[in-house]
Amino acid sequence: IPAKQGTELTPLLRQWGNILVERASKRLKPYFPTSPGETVTNYLFAHAITCPRTGRLVPLVPDWWLRKGDKPAAVRMISQVDGVKLTTPRFEVLHGPDIDFDAEKGIFAAGRATSPYDDLVIDGDYIKCEAQAGRMTQVLYAVVTKTPTGRSFRAPAEADLAALQAAQDEVASCLPRWFADNVVPASEIPAVSNYDRGHRMYGINKWVDFFGPRQLLTHAAFVEEFRRLVPEIREALDRVLADAVLTELALMQGKALNYNARQNSWDVGRQKTRSVFEKHNFAFKWTFVEFPGPGELLPWCLTQLVDAYDEIARLLEETGRAPLSLEKLPRAVRVTCGNAADVHTVADGSVQHICMDPPYYANVMYSELSNFFYAWERATLGEIWPDLFREESTDADDEAVTNEARFASMGRRKKALADLDYEAKMAAMFAECRRIMADNGVLTVMFTNKDARAWDALGSALITAGFVVETSWPVATESESSSHQANKNAAESTIMLVC
Repeated sequence: IPAKQGTELTPLLRQWGNILVERASKRLKPYFPTSPGETVTNYLFAHAITCPRTGRLVPLVPDWWLRKGDKPAAVRMISQVDGVKLTTPRFEVLHGPDIDFDAEKGIFAAGRATSPYDDLVIDGDYIKCEAQAGRMTQVLYAVVTKTPTGRSFRAPAEADLAALQAAQDEVASCLPRWFADNVVPASEIPAVSNYDRGHRMYGINKWVDFFGPRQLLTHAAFVEEFRRLVPEIREALDRVLADAVLTELALMQGKALNYNARQNSWDVGRQKTRSVFEKHNFAFKWTFVEFPGPGELLPWCLTQLVDAYDEIARLLEETGRAPLSLEKLPRAVRVTCGNAADVHTVADGSVQHICMDPPYYANVMYSELSNFFYAWERATLGEIWPDLFREESTDADDEAVTNEARFASMGRRKKALADLDYEAKMAAMFAECRRIMADNGVLTVMFTNKDARAWDALGSALITAGFVVETSWPVATESESSSHQANKNAAESTIMLVC
């Protein structure tokens, strides 16, 4: 779309996007109370279970820090008031020298908890059983705000708790209709998976289970308002232009899902929300972040979408100038989407340079993780492009990764078969690269892996296709503070293979 419509689409995206955000925000505002002089940017929750001995709610918090450094902030749990034991704990936020306890020591560690009520261990198996039985709940323990003096934190107020309950009641009444109308996905998470451990252990079996009630309400409001906007945009614009606008606006949803789920966590060091896939898996988070829908999340998603679209469109349109000349350089851009092993629109021997960043062996199961978005986008993008969303889930069979789950029925042979499948698919892609490449052409392949089998598979595929690796260049590409890198034996560089 950026290649075809260019920057002329940008103002239309902003115009119709603002309408979409305004309508969804209006529906959501009653569930997100505000106070004069502050803007709530995040809500911090902890998963909780009842203590097996006292029956009181235990928030499974690994530590109580909100911010470290020269302006520390931490949460203290209150379990009784005036000698009266509370069934559900309350919380207070302390700053600086008022932090008179060890905030590093939480309630949950190493898969088990210590009850704050009797100081006895709550076994990990009990926690899993409670979660799988649907008895794990969430408790709001801190609110992140933005004030004229900067970022701050406060304890949940009664208005916050009342709004949460109202949202929960609304979701309970709307959920049957949402399922029936495909507003929210009713489907189960596919059983054949490399990522079962993270979510199924704690009762997350459907795609909707990844979201707290108010998060679910936010995403459902987006879907419904997007659908209402479809006929309006198609009436105002010609069909091609209308579908271009609708397609781009639908992509806001992916950003919203990735930053507003039970898999988001609070980054104490960077003071920001981590995305769902900061670790490229479905790892369970014991505490999680909610991004307020009306005032923060949806306007931010629109800004992100419009900025990204405009920059891509400009990259395709702008050409630079020849040396010592005011004349623009010619540029012809063609965007092709399809199977990399069959780029039939490109002629033999016509390409000088191919730069490829292929799937890295078994590092990431892209299709499995993509289902997190696909399940929702069938109700939005699927309205515009139904042919692309006919299947219940994404296509894992044709994906060039070492996916052992696909060969689980083969027992001990599953790893070897998964390796062969990856190598065969990569060889087919490299063979296609060789077909379209000029005799003096160069293929640059980026690859990062510490597993020798991954390099063996990639090298075998390159040799089979008739390529020779002439040289390699390591390029430092990974942030040391990244969750993929920090305190791990992880590769810090991408190797550029020049073939």
